Amino acid sequence: GYARVLMALEDWQGAIAESHHLAELMPEQVLVQQSLAQTLKAQGLIEEAIRVYRRALTFAPDAFELRLGLAELLCEQEKWQEALPQAEAAIRLAPKVAQAHYYAGRAELGLEHWQPAVAHLKQAVSLEPEFFWGRYFLGQALLGLEDWQGAASVLEAAMPLNPEFHWGYFHLGRVFLRLEQYSQAVDAFLRVQTLKPDTPWLAKKLADALRGRVLMDMEAAVGWYRRAIVENPHDLENYHRALDLKSDDAQLYVQLADQLHHNNQDNGAITFYQMALRIQPDLPEVKQKLEKLLKKKIK
Repeated sequence: GYARVLMALEDWQGAIAESHHLAELMPEQVLVQQSLAQTLKAQGLIEEAIRVYRRALTFAPDAFELRLGLAELLCEQEKWQEALPQAEAAIRLAPKVAQAHYYAGRAELGLEHWQPAVAHLKQAVSLEPEFFWGRYFLGQALLGLEDWQGAASVLEAAMPLNPEFHWGYFHLGRVFLRLEQYSQAVDAFLRVQTLKPDTPWLAKKLADALRGRVLMDMEAAVGWYRRAIVENPHDLENYHRALDLKSDDAQLYVQLADQLHHNNQDNGAITFYQMALRIQPDLPEVKQKLEKLLKKKIK
């Protein structure tokens, strides 16, 4: 009708006044109100669109489309406290619509109500599994709960649905850092580097992930040297290479000293027993071995 004509003419104030009149006379004409609100939103007239929704709801409080549209706009404006009851009302009217649960979850997330946010967003994902934003914000809610493994699983499943969204990979990298899964963290942060090189905090996060991966690889290498020592205790190179990677390991010094003593290299044994005791003084057996060697040396 006339409201549509005014919208076509971009007479927004006139269209708003006409829609208010129409809402009062024919509250069942929900789609007209929704159409005007969406058009106003597209024009960047967000507050005007919110007023249209609120006015229409006074005459049609059970109109699901109006409740959902208002919840969406309020979430976009980060008016979480106002958005939540609108989204909850939409859920009561249409409990099987994913978007209603999504906006309730977004509002709860904005209010830092992590557990209710998780519940709503899980429901949204269950109803619409291919909806990226439902999965992404579910991951954020799980981060709020410090459920790192849960967040990692959700974000990993989400990213193929929106592979160009760099913040998704950034938060996935953060979760992998928490889980000390450094190789996966490096891969996630390198993806961010490809998509958006100037992402804030990326350099430090990527450096942390690379450092963690290097340290973990070093620990693994030391573990394999320990195994090599057990298999061939006479190969002194294995002790030295392990100590190159882990110079504060008292047990490695003791093992090397024992082997040197076995080889009748007592001066070297004394040196490495002493180094072990500097790192870990409370080793009575090592003290006894050292004392015996020192007495032997004096004789």
